[in-house]
Amino acid sequence: MLSVHCAECKGPLFEKEGRVFCPVCGERKERGKEAPEAGLEETLRRKLGELRARLEREEDHEQTMKILKEIDALVEVLRKLEGKG
Repeated sequence: MLSVHCAECKGPLFEKEGRVFCPVCGERKERGKEAPEAGLEETLRRKLGELRARLEREEDHEQTMKILKEIDALVEVLRKLEGKG
């Protein structure tokens, strides 16, 4: 299973014998031909996880507010990439 999702149905993409496919809708892609947004989305989600971990540890109110603003901005970009914003 790959870390990117199908542009058609949002199901997880799999790779087998060098071919990338979606088992949910049958969409096929050539390796390396995923949408450019896929890598960006993965990076944003990873960054969101890092910020979540920092937020859990943070005790300073001002730093907490900064982290929350960063999280809000990332969520907004992710929504736009998913077509929900």
